[in-house]
Amino acid sequence: MAWYLIWDAGGTLFNTYPAAASALQQALRELGYEVSYQELTSLLRHTTAYALQRVAGRFTLDEGELRVRFAEAYASMDPVEQPPFPGAVDVCRWVCDHGGANFIVTHRSWSLLEPLLKAHHLEELFMDWITGDDPYPRKPDPGALLAMAIRHRLPLARCLVIGDRELDVVAARRAGMAACLFRGDRSQDEDDAEQIADLTISHYHELLTWLEEHTRMESGAFGGA
Repeated sequence: MAWYLIWDAGGTLFNTYPAAASALQQALRELGYEVSYQELTSLLRHTTAYALQRVAGRFTLDEGELRVRFAEAYASMDPVEQPPFPGAVDVCRWVCDHGGANFIVTHRSWSLLEPLLKAHHLEELFMDWITGDDPYPRKPDPGALLAMAIRHRLPLARCLVIGDRELDVVAARRAGMAACLFRGDRSQDEDDAEQIADLTISHYHELLTWLEEHTRMESGAFGGA
């Protein structure tokens, strides 16, 4: 039985947090303020909007101006320096080799997603994507996930949503899909998300093992029927 993986992009498929934290730090320095790289990374792991709101409020900055400066700084970051997390590409290839397909549902615009896909030669591993340019509500609303499933006639029971934030997990559950929470090297700071996720991983070899084991168990069940 094939699997259909629906990936978040930034912080899940691609390690974008270092570039985003550097860009926000640069934007703040332009305005005469300094915040540590570590703190900005922690704030960005919630959402970019959350990070901008928090630092703008702390220094009584115009949030709109900060957002523009951040966007300009981030756009200058080299996509080559924002690689896929180790093992993520192996998972994508395994899914394709076993009759499934990979998709992306992300809040980032196509103008930010496309350079990442091209820089790391990943376009052929993804059947389709929905970006922030498309007319769907933002996660945790499940609309974009369900739209992808309808567009490609995907069985919800065979869809696995992969994300690094609670909003990704909640969106998956609301869509009737399984959810994988990717923590990477983070501390255990999203207990609610972990409690409702079907799988929590720190490295993608754990997801690959999970997929292989479930496929073997299903093959055995059908073979013995």
